[in-house]
Amino acid sequence: MATKVFTEKQRFNQWWVWLLLLVIAGFVVWGFVQQIVMNNAFGNNLAPEIVQYFALAVAIGLIIFFRTITLYTRVDARGVTWRFSLLHRKEKHISWKEITKAEVIKYHPIRDYGGWGYRLGSHGKAYSVAGKYALQLTLHKGKKLLIGTQKPEELKRILQQQKQAACC
Repeated sequence: MATKVFTEKQRFNQWWVWLLLLVIAGFVVWGFVQQIVMNNAFGNNLAPEIVQYFALAVAIGLIIFFRTITLYTRVDARGVTWRFSLLHRKEKHISWKEITKAEVIKYHPIRDYGGWGYRLGSHGKAYSVAGKYALQLTLHKGKKLLIGTQKPEELKRILQQQKQAACC
């Protein structure tokens, strides 16, 4: 029986992330228009123009960053491959030989890792963009790696197929 391949592509699509980014960007654009375009003080004093341009560039950069960053995951007969775009130039790969345990778990991103994204903590490394399910890998050296997923049931089926293929 040929094992199937699990692939997933995730982005930051939570409404609250985009609302926060748009509020910040709106505030920065409003200040920019008030001070640079209309020549009115935004607040008590005029900020240097360079500060206004820098704030606008940062706001635009944040929106582009969150729109572009993507977590790619692949589980196949060779092992687990992932890439967090903008953080990794190349894919990261761990072979099944290096993994002692692979399971889909329910976790608490804020409590366990301090949120989503690339995280280092007492539980190990984590890569996640949304949700509360993840592939938890325990490596031979005792290190742990967590990769978030929005498809926990499909990933569980693929892991079970990989276990069956490895044993028989």
